Amino acid sequence: MQVKRQLAIGAAGLAGALSLLAGGFGLQIGSAANNAEAQARHAVMIVRPFSCTAPEQTTMSAAAEGLVNGQRRSIPLRMEPLSGKEGGFSIARQWPDEGRWVVAVVASNPKYGDYRPGAVAPVEGERVKLAEVKRFSHAPQPAEIDASLGLGAVASR
Repeated sequence: MQVKRQLAIGAAGLAGALSLLAGGFGLQIGSAANNAEAQARHAVMIVRPFSCTAPEQTTMSAAAEGLVNGQRRSIPLRMEPLSGKEGGFSIARQWPDEGRWVVAVVASNPKYGDYRPGAVAPVEGERVKLAEVKRFSHAPQPAEIDASLGLGAVASR
């Protein structure tokens, strides 16, 4: 039993390593709490794209998607580049206090064609709920955003 488990863990590690060698592309979402530069900008979260091929060609966009007084709202967000070896972008709160909000992020890179990894990160006050972040192999769809907001199919845009 122990040998089977070790083989399964080894196979999973090998699959992950091979995907990196094949040219991975994705997003990393994190808290701004451990980054002094992001904290100085009053950031709520940090987004880091990773790309094995032509990372300098990666572009990012983000929007706050919310529900305020029963109405869906969408606010394009400004992303500030971070300096340092890890890079990435900080996102400060640019949405109102009232309502329920998530941040939807998408990355694109011409070297990866139509593959556009995305994520939806629920936010509460001045913090991102990292345990509830949803990652996708595509730009987040309206139904996926609504689900993160706790809505069913009845939400109106």
